[in-house]
Amino acid sequence: MAPKKKEDKDAPPPEDTNPYGVFVTVTVPSATVVLDVPEDDAAAQRQTHITLNIPGCHVPWASPHTAPSEGGLYQYSVVKHFRRSGGDDGLMALINGVLTVTVNDSATNAVLASATVDQLQGFAIGQNTWSAEGLDLVPAAEVPEGVPKARSARLAFVSIALQERPLPEGADAAALAAAPPTPEAELPPLLPYSYVNPAGAEEGNMVELAVSGLSPLPPNLQAAADAAGGKLHVTVGLALPGGGPTVAVPLAVVGGRLAAPAFRRQLVPPACRQALQYALEDGVPLVLEVARYVTAEGMADPAFEGYHAAAAAPALVAGLGTAGATEAAAEGLPLTAWAAAGAKACLPPYTAPPGKPKPVEAEVPPAGSCLWEKAGAQLAVSVRFARPVVPAWRPPPPPPRPLLELIPPRDLTPKPAPTTAVDDFKAKVRVIARALAEEYKAVLPPPDASVAAAAAGGGAEGRHKALIFELNRSGKYAQMRDSLKAAVVSLVREKYRKSGSMSPNEMALLYNDLYGSLLAALHAALNDLVDAAAARPRAPPPPPVPDKQRLAELLELAAQAEAMGDTDRAELLHQRRLLAQNEAQVWYEYGGYCLRRGGARRGRAEECFREALALEPTHRGALLALLGCSVAAGRATDPAYLESAEAAAHRLLDVAGRSSLDGWAALAVVYRAYGEAKKAELASCEQEMARLEKQQLAAAAAASAGVSPSGSYAEGRAGGAGAGAPAAEASQASAGSAAGGAGELQARSYIGLATTLLESLALPAEAALALEAAAGLRHWPSVGPDTRTLHALAGALAEQALARAAGGAAAAVAAGAMLTPGSTALGLMRGDAGGAVSAVAAEAAWRCRLLVAQLHKARGATDEAIRFYQEYIEAARAAGRLAEVPLPAWLELAEAYAARGQARFAADVYLLAASARPGCAVLWRGAGRCFAGAGELGPADMALSEANVLDPEEPEAWGWLALVALREGRAEDAEKALSFGLRCGLADPGVLLDIAAEYRAAGQRRAEQRVLQEVAVRLMPESCSARLLLARCLVAQRCGAEAAEAVAAARELAAHEDDEAAVAELEAELRGMA
Repeated sequence: MAPKKKEDKDAPPPEDTNPYGVFVTVTVPSATVVLDVPEDDAAAQRQTHITLNIPGCHVPWASPHTAPSEGGLYQYSVVKHFRRSGGDDGLMALINGVLTVTVNDSATNAVLASATVDQLQGFAIGQNTWSAEGLDLVPAAEVPEGVPKARSARLAFVSIALQERPLPEGADAAALAAAPPTPEAELPPLLPYSYVNPAGAEEGNMVELAVSGLSPLPPNLQAAADAAGGKLHVTVGLALPGGGPTVAVPLAVVGGRLAAPAFRRQLVPPACRQALQYALEDGVPLVLEVARYVTAEGMADPAFEGYHAAAAAPALVAGLGTAGATEAAAEGLPLTAWAAAGAKACLPPYTAPPGKPKPVEAEVPPAGSCLWEKAGAQLAVSVRFARPVVPAWRPPPPPPRPLLELIPPRDLTPKPAPTTAVDDFKAKVRVIARALAEEYKAVLPPPDASVAAAAAGGGAEGRHKALIFELNRSGKYAQMRDSLKAAVVSLVREKYRKSGSMSPNEMALLYNDLYGSLLAALHAALNDLVDAAAARPRAPPPPPVPDKQRLAELLELAAQAEAMGDTDRAELLHQRRLLAQNEAQVWYEYGGYCLRRGGARRGRAEECFREALALEPTHRGALLALLGCSVAAGRATDPAYLESAEAAAHRLLDVAGRSSLDGWAALAVVYRAYGEAKKAELASCEQEMARLEKQQLAAAAAASAGVSPSGSYAEGRAGGAGAGAPAAEASQASAGSAAGGAGELQARSYIGLATTLLESLALPAEAALALEAAAGLRHWPSVGPDTRTLHALAGALAEQALARAAGGAAAAVAAGAMLTPGSTALGLMRGDAGGAVSAVAAEAAWRCRLLVAQLHKARGATDEAIRFYQEYIEAARAAGRLAEVPLPAWLELAEAYAARGQARFAADVYLLAASARPGCAVLWRGAGRCFAGAGELGPADMALSEANVLDPEEPEAWGWLALVALREGRAEDAEKALSFGLRCGLADPGVLLDIAAEYRAAGQRRAEQRVLQEVAVRLMPESCSARLLLARCLVAQRCGAEAAEAVAAARELAAHEDDEAAVAELEAELRGMA
């Protein structure tokens, strides 16, 4: 059935005088009407009235006749209540109409001026009042004879309000309507009213489809309209995507053209708001539908399909999909056959009338043809919403306190050293010395004087006397003395906190010390002068701060010690690096180490990151690290820490650039940690990330088509990496640009952030939060398989890290759960099986072999762990990537072989690793230790020597070198190695006990005693066995007193019968010695 035209609707009922119900109240207090007559003419005092015409009124309503006051001001005092029906029908009639206001001549009812108020659509979104100060009316061009024209007309104020007077409780609506009118003063007051409920007022919307033109018309359309007696119209319809309503605008055919412009408004319910927003953001096409309908009785339209057309409107999608846009227009839209458009129809289909109707048009176009297209018709429309479908983007508010305020940048400009009284004294000494030199030079004989002439002048003694005489005579000596006196007084005040008015006794107490200080300062000043004059400046002391190369070496050694579990040495090496206290990167790397240590050191890690940012406010790695630490603290302890995380995220975004997806992802993770409190800010971040992704994908598509990308795209891509920031983000985003799907780049940004938090900063819980954000993206179901693989891999690694943090039996249980059939880790590991796979899947499968090996190791399955470690390393060897195998993987495999007693296999693992990482001292030391355990002393000595060269301060290598030298009979080399090892802090009781055993076997009891004393006193003071070994060594040397002390200490430490028996045996032996 065809939709009704406006002309086909029933006429509105006459004015309803029922004082209860819903009312539209129009208020017009006054108006200024200037007539085109002289002011003193009687016609200037003509009475006028206001006429109001609002949809639903049977006849226009007229106000009482009013005469003007001075200046053509008419006090109409109009407050008119128009009763309206409620519900959706009443609202639709209201918003699809306009209020017409006219000023009429009261004598003739001629229209002097008029205005149309099209502001009723606001009532569709919960508004109940519209008003305007000063509304100009358009003067009528023609008026009846004898009626003056209006030169201008202006309403001082006009308002339209929705009001309601509820029916009294228990009252009969029909009886009240039939009763005589009740005076207004006796009625209850009118209350504000809204057609829509609160949900509709908050989230509902209204759409308006306006057709401004459709031409030229097909040749037979006007003839068909005439044949139908005018009961034929063309309807333009638009179905909003996402389940939105259909808006249809009927257009009458009059005079060879369509009655345009025309519009139709429709409510958009809150339920389809988000689906409509997503459809516009995703660029779902909008297709306008055009159809012809005949409403004349007894007439059919066999040419319906020929007039059924479609017009694609991409301009509407682009305009309405912009954030904050409420309207968009499209002109010159060509029409094509509807069947060829492939869209779902929104207008009613054609239904032939019953019986034998008369065709409205005799000629039937061929199937599939479009009469609009043949005529070259073009459609012009506009679509307007009451509020934006895609919300206007509001940037997240700045943090309460910016990071630069929380962590002020430190001024590293070198400042001059503060001067002291000693420095002033030295400076005056230098001035006096130079003056004395000039005076002495004046009494020297000329350079060309003979020896006899010089001797005649008295020689050196005479010149000395002459100098003293001249100084006293000229008063220069007194000046020098007074200047030094002032410096000495200042020195006494500064060093001894004494004034110049000391008593002789007080002076006597500090005289000697003062004399020594002054003499030392005098000598230092004179020596400086002599050195400078002789051009032999003193060599500066070596700088205590390590240079860049040494810093890198120390960092590598610290990483090796950390991988070996030697946290004390790793801490010491990092502390040595902190001598470069003005290097932000050093503080950042020490903070990362503290984070990996966990526990109480997390607080120190945050202090390190703050120090790094004070030194270098743009350090991206430190910004991200501080963000992660603060989020962790805020989620675990006090939410106030999240303010610091928010400040760090905003600063990171400023540094990386506003076009950086990685920066926005970091800020979004912080807001996600807040929860509901920052829901709006999180939505703002996600909206901006979607916009940037769309922009970058468009730029990438343009670049692939040979068009240079825009500057903003290049800046956005460059903003993801920087000094101190891991390169994971940039690489992830680059990979994502190749995929090119909606949501792909956003997901890669979150995954890159999670990878950095997990691998560089040891924050698995926060990494999991970033992964949750990626999986919560609207387009996550459509992202590519590579992105899903990266997400799954990061999730598995985060789960493993959380299981490790649990420790103990819980870690073993969690590891077992991750190895159940169908688990993520096992699925990813088998991802490279079969045919061709992507590089991302192959990389994930390789990394998951290591993950599975570590999980088997955590649950105690050594054999299974070794198998997967070997598969992992063999895959790396085949791909030429042995250098990429992390150091812990090599160490864990070698330790697994050593735990099974296969020292030779462990040595082979160490050697293979050393071939890939020849500068790693830990690997050479491990190989040497395994060779020594297997009895291969030559290879052991070679490997240990290499480790010693790479890390000469590592004590364990010295200890093993000493042990190997003893077994080879090189006692002198062993003594040197052991001495260096003890000096470096050798603290391995096993190695020292083996060395003691070798000394004992060689009969070197004194050397054995020294080693055993180191073990028993320093390393194992609570060990009874160590005391017994020391006692036996002392007994063998006939050192009875020392042996007795060792036996007494062993007696106190004896914990079981075997120890007590051994102690008793030694006590008996000591008694025999006595």
